[in-house]
Amino acid sequence: MKNIDIAVIGSGIGGSLISALNKNKDLILFEKDKNLGGCASTFKRNAAYFNAGATTFVGYENNHPINNIFDEVGVVPNILESKIAIRTIQNKRIVDRVANFEEFLTNLNNVYYHKNNRVFWQTIKNIDEKFWALKSIYYAKYSIKAYTKTAFFILELILFLNSGLVGLTSSNTNDLFN
Repeated sequence: MKNIDIAVIGSGIGGSLISALNKNKDLILFEKDKNLGGCASTFKRNAAYFNAGATTFVGYENNHPINNIFDEVGVVPNILESKIAIRTIQNKRIVDRVANFEEFLTNLNNVYYHKNNRVFWQTIKNIDEKFWALKSIYYAKYSIKAYTKTAFFILELILFLNSGLVGLTSSNTNDLFN
C-alpha cells in the first residue's frame, strides 16, 4: 500500500488551493463531480457555457489575498480585464457595475433612482476600500497566540470602523432604505 502525505476532499477553491500549495508532496485529491472547481466552475448546457459560483475576480491587485496565493503557487492566471465587473439585468433594465464610481451611480440612478443611492453606495465604497487596506486579518483557532492575533485584528477593525464611518448611525442607516 502506498503512503500518501495529504488527502484532499473536494476540488473547490479550498481543495484546489491546498493541492496547489502542496504540489511537491504525495497528494491525492478526491472529487465527486466529473469537473473540478466546486462552486467556482463552468458548465455547458446545449451550446452555451455558464459560470457557476463567484463570477468576479476580486483581490488580484498587488498585496491582495488572491494575488498572494497565485504568487505562492507560481501561477500567473490569464486574466482579461473587463470594464464591467457585474451586469444586472432585471425586466430588460440593465445596471453595470463599473470601476468609475460616478459612472456607476449615474447608470444606477437612470435605471433605479433613489434619493439615497449616493449615500448608500459611498458608504459601501468606503468600507470596501478600508477593508482591503487592513493588513492583519486573522481568526483565532485553539491557542493563546492565535487568540492574541485575533484580539489585535479586532482592535484594528474597531479603529478602522471608527475612522470615517463615525457619522453613520443606526438612525441614518435606516434612512437609506426609506
